[in-house]
Amino acid sequence: MPQPVLTIENSMRAIRILYGLILYSIILCVVMTEKFFHHEAHDVRLIWFGFLLSGLMVVSIAAYFRFKMLQPAAETLQTSPGDRMALSRWRFGNILSFVLAESLFLFGFALRFLGGTSIQSTPFYAAAIGLMLVWWPRRP
Repeated sequence: MPQPVLTIENSMRAIRILYGLILYSIILCVVMTEKFFHHEAHDVRLIWFGFLLSGLMVVSIAAYFRFKMLQPAAETLQTSPGDRMALSRWRFGNILSFVLAESLFLFGFALRFLGGTSIQSTPFYAAAIGLMLVWWPRRP
């Protein structure tokens, strides 16, 4: 079976499909969790604080990789669109930032299942959806 040609157009299409699927899964899980999962709230302030610190680290790591990997790859692709290594780094940087944003959502999701309230989980949900909206994949 022949391999598809690695071009910017093919990569943009694949990255945007993946972006849409991840964003849709985050929104769908938030709605389903908040609509169908009701339980007694527990005192999870310490866990919430740990998740908050971990979430801040995840956002910092994602921003670092976007700055160090995605931005130089996009600049290289502007000058030489046929550079396969830069295109690979651009794709990887986008996918990594989407996955890290989804992991931020998973902190709120796990907190909810551990006994946290909707109010405690909402900052994680909002941050994940906000990052996904800010990190819309742009053509290099």
